[in-house]
Amino acid sequence: MAIAPVNKFISIAVPVAPGLQKLYEVPTGTSALVLYAQVANVGVGTYPTVTFTQRRESRSTGLERDIRVIKDVEIPPNDGVILIDGRMVLEKTPLIIDKVFIQGTQSGVSTITKVEYDEPTGIVTVITMDPHGFSAGDQITMGGIAFTCANNTSGITTTIFPDPQASYIVNTAPTTTEFTADIGSANGILHFYNPANHKFIRCNPNCVTISSSSATVTPSDATYDAKTGKLGLTLIDNTLFTSSTSKTPNGAEYDASVGILTITTATAHGYSTGNLVKFDDYALSFKCSMDGKSTIHTYPRPTDPVSQVWKSITVENATKFNLNVGTSPISFYSVAAAVYDPRVGIATLSIGANDFKAPTKHTPSNAAYNPTTGVVTITLNNHRFNNGDWINIAPNALTMSCNYNGASGDAAKKTYPREGDKAFGTWLPISNVTTNTFTVQVLNTTPSTNTNAHTFVSWAEDGLSRATKTVKIGKESLRFTCAKDAHATNHDYPRTSDPYYNTSIPVVGRTDTTVSLGIGTADNSDVGIHTFVPATKQKPESASYNPSTGVMTLTITGHGFEQGDAIKIDNNSITFSCGYGGGGEDSYPRATDPAADTWLPITYIDANSFSVNVGGAGAASGDAHTFVRSKAGITRSVVKQGGDYQHEFVSAVTNGMKRATDSITIANNSLIFSCSQDGFGSEHSYPRPGDPASGATLGIIEADPNSITVNVGISTQGGLVAPLQMEFLASILENSNA
Repeated sequence: MAIAPVNKFISIAVPVAPGLQKLYEVPTGTSALVLYAQVANVGVGTYPTVTFTQRRESRSTGLERDIRVIKDVEIPPNDGVILIDGRMVLEKTPLIIDKVFIQGTQSGVSTITKVEYDEPTGIVTVITMDPHGFSAGDQITMGGIAFTCANNTSGITTTIFPDPQASYIVNTAPTTTEFTADIGSANGILHFYNPANHKFIRCNPNCVTISSSSATVTPSDATYDAKTGKLGLTLIDNTLFTSSTSKTPNGAEYDASVGILTITTATAHGYSTGNLVKFDDYALSFKCSMDGKSTIHTYPRPTDPVSQVWKSITVENATKFNLNVGTSPISFYSVAAAVYDPRVGIATLSIGANDFKAPTKHTPSNAAYNPTTGVVTITLNNHRFNNGDWINIAPNALTMSCNYNGASGDAAKKTYPREGDKAFGTWLPISNVTTNTFTVQVLNTTPSTNTNAHTFVSWAEDGLSRATKTVKIGKESLRFTCAKDAHATNHDYPRTSDPYYNTSIPVVGRTDTTVSLGIGTADNSDVGIHTFVPATKQKPESASYNPSTGVMTLTITGHGFEQGDAIKIDNNSITFSCGYGGGGEDSYPRATDPAADTWLPITYIDANSFSVNVGGAGAASGDAHTFVRSKAGITRSVVKQGGDYQHEFVSAVTNGMKRATDSITIANNSLIFSCSQDGFGSEHSYPRPGDPASGATLGIIEADPNSITVNVGISTQGGLVAPLQMEFLASILENSNA
């Protein structure tokens, strides 16, 4: 039995903008198109040309092939070109994407160098590189303008404006290179102009020359940030810095709030601003206020962003220089559910998506146990652990021999920790760290009931785990009932008297949505089932808001929060009245506001009120906001990772700091990119003669074993504007035999 085709008409009517313009993407399953299209010249005394292209793209490989339908057809004034394609046969497979593009070539095209967009009025102010030639009332088209918009419901996204294509009327033209137009509101979403986005296509072989060796290399990829001028080149397993020199710092200061590391040397370092510096892993030792500066921590760790990375420096004087190694960001989490095992001291918290790291596994080579002191000295060569790190010995992972009660041979061999031992299932802090050893206390009371000599026999493979991340839990932010009083009352933890109040807690396990913490066992009297009680959202009794500074102060009597906490405010849970736009009531935060679904650190706190910064009111910053009402919508953070902790320098590894001074040159027109300015429709080669990077020796500002970064200069160009000269009208019949 034959199956009748499914036919569907589509109409398209858009202005033809400068650059490449996607008109239509064929739905999957469409076997053919019947296309009737017309492009009319609506300009005055102009002779634009138009090109139609069918683009076929493989979903699996991303490879594209353009099939030109017509190319560079000239349209006289008050005339048009008509295209009738009786049957454009298509690939009906879901593995292929078919699209139809149009590209016009017209007079009066200007390059855009700056765009300011006012939300909510919808007025855009555009600056052009050359005189635009527009007057108020002129019809124009624009294309290839890149915006970054802050939409907290979907994260940070970059969009190319306009999409779909449209024409606009010039409102004002105050100067020859400036004009305004009304492009419409964005429903409260702020937009910020970016210069054109660039996509790497290819490069010429051996186009990069290394200054120190005159060797040439071929990048496999490249990225360019027009706002910063940074060009990143992928050079896998590069050996640019084999001639680096070594030095030993005698002092270091780290400002976690801004990410600046300041290094001092005992004698003149001889470095210059722009030189590259790299630190060997674990080369710098600090104490940190996170644990009250009670232990020593070494940096950079292999998991740190600057591990094996070369960073450019800024010289202050003959013995001091700075470099940016990154801030210590703070992450906050609430807890939807929790399970606590008081026997082993592990609490597993449901916190949603997280990037915590699971503990690392190790196999020590030896252990010495002192039954009088309860201290085990563990040998693990080049362990890189720090005093205060948390470890766990797997049940029965350590075998020792002891002649207790006259036992000998295999009968004298016992495994530890056993159920009931202090170390069983428990995470323990280490101390007395050396290069190859550390100690851990494994007894609650000393001496042991068995003080006979213990001789090491063996370790089980991966029998020891080390926690690589720690967190803090807010005061009395976790609520449980427990078997001690038959679950009659609620108990909030950690209390100020608990050992894990305001201190680091080891992350001992994780999943994509949970984190397990070693919070310690309960007292014997408290051992029993603990049942989690979910927190309830709190309702502000009143609120005040400064629309200029963005500071909101909320009053909740006896809120129980403390400095260092953060909160989330449910969307539309706090209502203010305001005179902006004619006055009225509005509920905040709206889904598009910066404070929506965002953890807001508390900046001021007292017993009954606290302040957070929710962002200024923009165009309404001059209008007073008066509190009207609120809902129960305040969620308190429970788990905090990272933070602006003070660091105190302790020591540095001899020759653990390296310096390099290499540079490169890039051959003219050797790097090929496409860019958003013309809809990624054409290829552009760089550096062009006259560009800042043309023929220049470029100092490397950052590098790792697989990439380097240089500064080739910023670009303000991003988008095109032209008078309206062509209009496109099409009727498309989709045919399908599916």
